[in-house]
Amino acid sequence: MVDYLLQQGAVTHVLWVDPYPTRLPKLRDLSIRFSSEKHVCESIDGVKISQPKALPIEPLPVLHTINRWGWRNTRAEISSFVEIAPSIIGVGRPSRLAVDILSRYPQALKFMDIMDDFSAFYSGLSRFSMFLREQEVAKLADHLFCSAPALMERLPDFTFVRRCRLMPNGYPMKRLLNLPDIKRESDLIGFVGTIADWFDWPLVIEIAKALPTKRIRLVGPVRCAVPSNLPMNIQMLPECSLSEAIQHTLKFAVGLIPFKKNRLTKSVDPIKFYEMRALGVPIWSTSFGTMEDRIKAGDVLGISSGCDWEALYGRSNQFRLRGKELDRFRSENDWSSRFKPLNELFKKFHPDDPSGRY
Repeated sequence: MVDYLLQQGAVTHVLWVDPYPTRLPKLRDLSIRFSSEKHVCESIDGVKISQPKALPIEPLPVLHTINRWGWRNTRAEISSFVEIAPSIIGVGRPSRLAVDILSRYPQALKFMDIMDDFSAFYSGLSRFSMFLREQEVAKLADHLFCSAPALMERLPDFTFVRRCRLMPNGYPMKRLLNLPDIKRESDLIGFVGTIADWFDWPLVIEIAKALPTKRIRLVGPVRCAVPSNLPMNIQMLPECSLSEAIQHTLKFAVGLIPFKKNRLTKSVDPIKFYEMRALGVPIWSTSFGTMEDRIKAGDVLGISSGCDWEALYGRSNQFRLRGKELDRFRSENDWSSRFKPLNELFKKFHPDDPSGRY
């Protein structure tokens, strides 16, 4: 979104404020981890990055005020941006800092980019705290953009107001230009993404046992317990780069999205769907979130326990996009198509002032 808006001239300078822990502490907070990876925005011209300091105490009454000391530099940086030119403030993850900033600058155009049911990722006091922050940010924002219909339903007070609109996910299709010539492997069923509590291990194991001559390759970070009885034809590979993820996906005869159907996945519009579809890979998916409608529309093959897996595998090639259909899908689902309404909205906010900030 940031890259697109800068390219289109809707904004000229961006201050990217990194999120911080909005939950209670966990054991892993005691470890110090260093990453050699570049920040997601470091390669984008016109972007300045701010990293607020905060302890994982946001849900705690009274004690959370300690974090205000760690926000001082970030608040000063935001002030220098907002007070110079017409400004736009976008919130991608609700927090007390976000509420504080939105409250301070009523003159700015404010929006909330709702990509998930944020509170569903937490439990106990952390979940309740996040729910309150979501509601506060939603009330302060001028516009709400939701990536899935279920997310709009979670905001009943705002759903029928013009400032709440659906903005589905998409994919940066330019990544798919000039791809290496990688041959698909006819016996390979694959998944690329985070493997966490929403991952349906029993279903994947069922597929592996029902199709012993096929290989199931799972690529990505693991954030949950892995069953000890995995069949031999399930292969697990570690987290990889975006370019490597594309190369993995190009090899799949069938792409897999095996997520449980629960509160968290009810509001998910998986970007991996767009990636696999745009690469012409037939997709097997459980019926969750936006995938329920895509199964009904015939864009993907729906899967559940007890399927005739051999027959399903035989039908899969019929769900592969080719030629003009593939070109049309890429065009309609590129991020540039998704963000076009944002570009128009922001330019209306400061039509005569080219120095808009975000």
